[in-house]
Parts: sequence; structure tokens; C-alpha cells
Amino acid sequence: MKDKLIYPTVESVKFVNRLVNLMSNMKADQHKLLMSDSFIATIIEKAREDTGDVYTKGAILLRDLIIAHGFESGNKRTAFVVTVHFINSNGGSMRAKNFNKAEKILRNIRRYDLEDLSHWLRTGDINESKT
Repeated sequence: MKDKLIYPTVESVKFVNRLVNLMSNMKADQHKLLMSDSFIATIIEKAREDTGDVYTKGAILLRDLIIAHGFESGNKRTAFVVTVHFINSNGGSMRAKNFNKAEKILRNIRRYDLEDLSHWLRTGDINESKT
């Protein structure tokens, strides 16, 4: 069965990074790749190949874009916006609405596995003791 989900492109991820850095009030924030575009393509392909649902694939995009730290700044913001757009574009609904909680989770993303993150994206609930 062919995967009919709409995935981000390398260019759209780079564009989101440009936007989140332009919208930042910190002068140091700028769009600059720290590695080749291939890191983005690899993450998108990993999400595409996963057999999970849109929330699991979103968790892969979120976690791996942050951990790769492929941009000079705005990695967490970029990953969050790309993930929300991916989920919404594919008929899902982002349940993680508490942005103060989201910031803590994104800062501590390595403490969460994909199951934790997909559950959070699907329901808005997550074990905050890991933050």
C-alpha cells in the first residue's frame, strides 16, 4: 500500500527555519545550515518509512530535527512548526496546546521516546517529570 501522506520537503523545512528566525526578537537568530541539506532529507525519509500513524511520524520529525541541530538557531521552533503543519496537513489535530509545557518538552526532547512524543502530539498529555 502506498503512503498517501503529505510530507514536508527539504526546502519547506529550510523556509520554516528562515521564518521562525525572522520572527524572533533575538538579533543573534539567523537562518544558517550547519550541515548539508541531506540531514533534512534523511529525517523526512525516516518518517516516511515508519509504519506508524501521523502522530508517530510527526514525533520522528519533531525529535530528529531537534536532535540533529542542523541549523545555527531555531531548531526547536522549526521542528515544532514543521510537525504541527505535517499533522494538520494529514487530517490530524495537534493536541499539545500548552506552549509553556511544549517549550520544556522540546528543551528536554532526548528524555522522551517516540511513544511518549506521539502520545503527547495525539492527546496533549505527557509525563512532565522527565522535563
